[in-house]
Amino acid sequence: MEKIVLIGAGGYCSGVIDSIEKSGEYEILGITDPIVKDNFCGYPILGTDEVLYDVYKKGIRKAHVTVGSVKTPALRKKIVTMAEKIGFELVSIIDPSAIVSTRVVLGKMTYVAKGAIINSNVRIGNYCIINTGSIVEHGCDIEDWVHIAPGSTLAGDIKIGNSSHIGLNSSILQGVTIGSNVVVGIGSTVIRNVDSNKIVYGVVKG
Repeated sequence: MEKIVLIGAGGYCSGVIDSIEKSGEYEILGITDPIVKDNFCGYPILGTDEVLYDVYKKGIRKAHVTVGSVKTPALRKKIVTMAEKIGFELVSIIDPSAIVSTRVVLGKMTYVAKGAIINSNVRIGNYCIINTGSIVEHGCDIEDWVHIAPGSTLAGDIKIGNSSHIGLNSSILQGVTIGSNVVVGIGSTVIRNVDSNKIVYGVVKG
C-alpha cells in the first residue's frame, strides 16, 4: 500500500482514518497537528505542518487535509495551498459504506463519508466534504470547497456554488440553485434559489 500523511487531528480526521483503514487503499504514515503532541487514533503525530517538507523529501507523495469545514473553509483552504505548494497529491477518500454511482465525476481531495449516497450524473468539485449519511441525488452540480453536512438531502438537479455550507439535516428541493459562500442553517428546508453570500435558515422560500 502507498503511504499517506494526514494534515490535522480532530473529529473529522478520525472519520477519515476509519475510512482509510476499512478501504485498505493507503497506509497512514502519521498526522501533523499544531496542538496534539503524541498520537491520535493510534497513529503518531509527526509534528507541526512544518515537518511536511521533510515528509515529502522522504518520498511520501500522497496527503489528505483532515481539517474540516464549519461554515467556512478558510482554514482548510490555507492548509491545502501549503500542501500543494510543497508538491503533495491531495487524494480523495471514499468510505467503503458510501454508495457512489459510476456516473459521478469526483474532484480531487473530496471526502465521501460513511453511508453517504451520491446518485448518477452528479459532478462534485475539488476539496468537498460529503458527510455522513448525506444524499446527493441525480444531476446535482457541486462546486469546489462545498460541505454537505451529515444527514442532509439534495433532491436532484441542484447547483451549489463555491465554498457553501449545507447545514446538518437540511433538505434542498429539486432544481434549486444555491450561490457561493452561502451558509444554510441546521435543519433548514430550502425551496427557492439562494443568492451568493447569504446566511439562511428555517423554511427558505427565497
